[in-house]
Amino acid sequence: MNMPSRVLALVCLVGPLVACSSAPKISTDYDPQYDFSGLSTYHLVERNVAADPNDESTTLNDQRVTRAIVGQMAQRGLTAVASGDADIVLNFHLVTSDRTQVTSYNDRYGYRGYDHGRGYRRGGSRVDVWEYTEGTLILDLIDPKENRIVWRGEASALVKDRTSEERDAMANSYIASMFASMPPPLGKPE
Repeated sequence: MNMPSRVLALVCLVGPLVACSSAPKISTDYDPQYDFSGLSTYHLVERNVAADPNDESTTLNDQRVTRAIVGQMAQRGLTAVASGDADIVLNFHLVTSDRTQVTSYNDRYGYRGYDHGRGYRRGGSRVDVWEYTEGTLILDLIDPKENRIVWRGEASALVKDRTSEERDAMANSYIASMFASMPPPLGKPE
């Protein structure tokens, strides 16, 4: 097999795996006019688990995200305080969305020449449909004086069965990645 054929074969095998990976997509946005450098205290809005007290997974995930946020705030030297005394207020939401990915493939490539005097053969096609659930963590930093969002971080990934330890690690990783991209970095990372 020559080199171009090997590369094509590798792309055909690896491409669909990359497209379906569960690596998070992390994005952030912020108000460039806001001064993040003077922040020393924060208040994390408490989660309202009364909305669905029977949904244990949401409660556990809320607890994971809360621990991850508190850990990141401590690493950056920010102190938790009551809402009225905070320099910044943090609020997060966990959202799931059912998604469908449709991919079509051409089974025959290009012009195939004449087929017994009837002209060229047309290519066939195949369609793959994949249904999945995407989870999104949205984290907002709110200026309490003006009651407006000054920064938003989002992390989205494929929802699938994971162990408790994997979910804890994911929450810590996603929150750390979001805060790492905050301009300027929030607090002073150690």
